[in-house]
Amino acid sequence: FGPERWQNGQPGFVPEINICAEHLARPVEDIAEVLVHEMCHYADALDGIRDCSHNQYHNKHFKVRCESVGLICER
Repeated sequence: FGPERWQNGQPGFVPEINICAEHLARPVEDIAEVLVHEMCHYADALDGIRDCSHNQYHNKHFKVRCESVGLICER
C-alpha cells in the first residue's frame, strides 16, 4: 500500500495497492491474505492512523486493525 503513489490524470496523487506479478503464482489464499493486509494499511490511512514506524515496521495500531478483521498479526 502506498498512500500517495499513483496519479490518475487528476491533480494530486491517490492511494495504491500493488501486487507484483511474481506473487500471482502463489495460492489464492496467500494472495487474498496480502490484499487484506494491504487494505488494513489503507483503512488505517483513511482513519489518520500511522501504523508503521519510519523504517516500515508495523506497530500496535496495525496489529489492532488486522485482528479486527481476522488476520493473525505476529512478530
